[in-house]
Amino acid sequence: MFSSNDNKILETIKVGKSFGKMSALADVSFEVTMGEVLGIAGPNGAGKTTLFNVIAGKLDNSGDIVFNGKNISKFGPHQICKEGIARTFQIPLLFSTLSIFEHAKIGTKFGLSIPAGKDTDDEIMELLDFIGLSSKKHEIADNLDLFDKKLTMLAAAVSTKPKLLLLDEPVGGLSPREINDYISLIEKLKENLGLTIIVIEHLMPILTRIADRLMILESGRQICIGTPNEVRNDPYVREVYLGENAYA
Repeated sequence: MFSSNDNKILETIKVGKSFGKMSALADVSFEVTMGEVLGIAGPNGAGKTTLFNVIAGKLDNSGDIVFNGKNISKFGPHQICKEGIARTFQIPLLFSTLSIFEHAKIGTKFGLSIPAGKDTDDEIMELLDFIGLSSKKHEIADNLDLFDKKLTMLAAAVSTKPKLLLLDEPVGGLSPREINDYISLIEKLKENLGLTIIVIEHLMPILTRIADRLMILESGRQICIGTPNEVRNDPYVREVYLGENAYA
């Protein structure tokens, strides 16, 4: 029986994933409430991206994943997108010959239902303006720098009109200025669009800036979840991930 918290949007219940004899996730259970930003961190190989792949339907799993009160554990990626979950990837996945505008246009076809024949071009332009890409709408993906590729992937995800957005290391490889701009955009997505967001990130100062709560994974297991202050002061987290001198 699934719990009935009206503010809960996502719940994972003893989620597991194995590749042969290797356990990538084991009994991962947590909840995310509407409008929350949950940060996920942990050492390389901890299972962070595997968890995203399971939630997004790219990988099968044991246990249950409940979204808006519906068990989506057996749903495929296109079904999960229709339910209102969108994601980005560590390395931008784009159609090299399509423009920024066309990427966002494609996103509108895969998300929450849009009335047949409705013209979404004005909405797409509003979104590109919000993200900061409207002046580059005709630029081809293959010609973009890394930052704009990441923004284009984000625009395509947000154009599906998700309720929950999964961001996998969104600032990896960016300059300090670009990191700040992207983090400010995450804050705008939460405040202006009311999105619930889960962010995977290695840089703890970034997560503590944007996240309401943090979860640490290690060897596929959840070892700690709580407020940023609680997590970074947890003795075991400091031992296996942050180091004893973290935030000294």
